[in-house]
Amino acid sequence: MVYVSFDVEAGGEYCEIIQMSANIFRMVNNVEDIESKLFCGYVKPRDGTIWSSFSTDAHGLNANSPGIKNAKGIEIVWNEFVSYIDKHVGRDQ
Repeated sequence: MVYVSFDVEAGGEYCEIIQMSANIFRMVNNVEDIESKLFCGYVKPRDGTIWSSFSTDAHGLNANSPGIKNAKGIEIVWNEFVSYIDKHVGRDQ
């Protein structure tokens, strides 16, 4: 049995996705034996993006956060996420 918990953070109403994360949980033999794999990708928003203080207060990320400053574009992070899912979740799961 496989479960995937997926989370997306945005910088506000006028700021697109700034972080994507997913955690894959797989029961190996029984409930006490659970394997977990984590994906976390920060996304660099476009120049001129308007950040919302409400959103940044909620998740603690802003334009000066190291993860955001060093982030890749959404196209790259999305492709990394798809590769992560393909690698860790079989087609029959």
